[in-house]
Amino acid sequence: MKESELPASINRIAWRTAFISLIIALLVFIATPLLPASSPQQKLALMASAGFGLLFIVAGFLYFVTELKQPTRSIEQVKANRISSPPPDWRGLGLTGFIWLLGMGLLAAHFFYWNPLAAAPHLTFQEIYDQMKLAQEFSPKLVITAGSIALLIQLGVGALHLLWCKVASYTGTRAIGWLALGTWFSLTVAWLAWGFHMSMGLADTFALTGGDYEVVPSTLVSLVMTALFLTGIYGLLRPAPRHPAPAALQEA
Repeated sequence: MKESELPASINRIAWRTAFISLIIALLVFIATPLLPASSPQQKLALMASAGFGLLFIVAGFLYFVTELKQPTRSIEQVKANRISSPPPDWRGLGLTGFIWLLGMGLLAAHFFYWNPLAAAPHLTFQEIYDQMKLAQEFSPKLVITAGSIALLIQLGVGALHLLWCKVASYTGTRAIGWLALGTWFSLTVAWLAWGFHMSMGLADTFALTGGDYEVVPSTLVSLVMTALFLTGIYGLLRPAPRHPAPAALQEA
């Protein structure tokens, strides 16, 4: 192996290591709640998830360092790459918006309907919210504010996508990665805000332990969020096609 090829080889290995370690870390973390609470197996799973997460950070850092040392491509080469992989402009934006609406609907149905009914099965939907309001544990203002922030983030993601479509290096893979990761972040804001508010509200109102009481929707939400996150990481970190350096072309 030539010395000039070494950074490219490390670059590919670092990217694959980062991606695989991230998948393992997320899968182990998702499976952790299925193990007995506070058991040695659960603690070991959390340690393994943290270890693979640390490996992802180290490999990702190494990937970016070696990425900076790759041969610089000319604007003609970049534009040539764009021919086979153009970014999905309004089509990608429309598909992402549809996925975002489905995700927000799934989160709302889980946190505000399925989970409360599973947490207090002896009460009706109206009775649950009447008692939460009486205990001052439910705030429609907070729910609307969190949803509005998630919407603004998603609009910002879409606006940047349309702006970057004019940039030659913004390939189709990069666009898919950006839209997926931006949608994941937007949904995560609603997920954390709504989930924390409703979990604490149900726990304080009905003297319960906070958490998810309806397993199937919770698992579905986790799978959707994980798929968006992994797609985003893959699209943004996937090494771009390499071209020989000008010196190599002259030698050939």
